[in-house]
Amino acid sequence: MTVAPELKGSDTIINELPNYGIIPCLGHSNAELSDVSIPEGEKVSMTHLFNAMSPVTHKKSGLGMLPFLNKDVFFELNGDGIHVSDEAVLMCYKNLNKEKLILVSDAVISSGLEYGEYESYGRSVTSNEKGVRYKEDNVLMGSNLLINNIVKRFIKLTGASLSEAVQFASLNPSVLLGIDSKRGSLETGKEADIILLDQEYNVVANLF
Repeated sequence: MTVAPELKGSDTIINELPNYGIIPCLGHSNAELSDVSIPEGEKVSMTHLFNAMSPVTHKKSGLGMLPFLNKDVFFELNGDGIHVSDEAVLMCYKNLNKEKLILVSDAVISSGLEYGEYESYGRSVTSNEKGVRYKEDNVLMGSNLLINNIVKRFIKLTGASLSEAVQFASLNPSVLLGIDSKRGSLETGKEADIILLDQEYNVVANLF
């Protein structure tokens, strides 16, 4: 559950969520680090690092600084080149805890499909090289890339190995969710939930 930690009552919510098996996530927030209270010994993640979030800056301690200072915090990173600049993605890859990095796509209605106009929850959206945006006001609302495209792009941008990128997209989120004993990597005894890709990272088959 994503919570903006500067809002009144957020501390109570963040501390109670683990008692119900819910992982607190910080995001879509103007918080400063002084607003953040992390339950001791509990997993915490960040929703879409940098997006709709107080930034890394030398003036104020924005929420975007948290994973640079607390290496135990998981963080989602959108690698589509639109939500987060390539330089920021590269900065994260080179400086943050790779065991906590979770690659996400923020895929929406038109992801993986041709550019054009679509409808999402009763609103018209346009998908093009600038992402997926509401037609009426051009506000970014999602990505048109799927996770296999994100993995391909991330490897090309950062020089990460294929095994690293797959870890970020598959194993690390499974660790966050506490299901890595049965999913997230190819190991004996784990569920055979496998996606086959060709050398260009196109999906060949889904094996479930």
